[in-house]
Amino acid sequence: MGYNGVEEMPNTQEAIFALVHPDDLEYVSQELMAALSDTTGRVFLDVTVRMRHANGEYLWMRNVGKYSRTVLYDGSRIFYGVIVNINDSKMLAEM
Repeated sequence: MGYNGVEEMPNTQEAIFALVHPDDLEYVSQELMAALSDTTGRVFLDVTVRMRHANGEYLWMRNVGKYSRTVLYDGSRIFYGVIVNINDSKMLAEM
């Protein structure tokens, strides 16, 4: 995504959400809440959204992962996953 380390893009939910295109925020929020409410550890988050690259351009990205079942001392849960750039394949599919 063009960011250099956690200084430019902290590894937090808030930082990731700040990069999501405004038109995709509601969709991502709904899918995230479904993943968060899962207590079995079997529900994966799998969303395709536009995210802002460091150069300001929005690129299509696929975010796949899941939350841990373990609740940390502060009430949070760890999210394990990947963000994959699918912009080129998305653009080809739209041609």
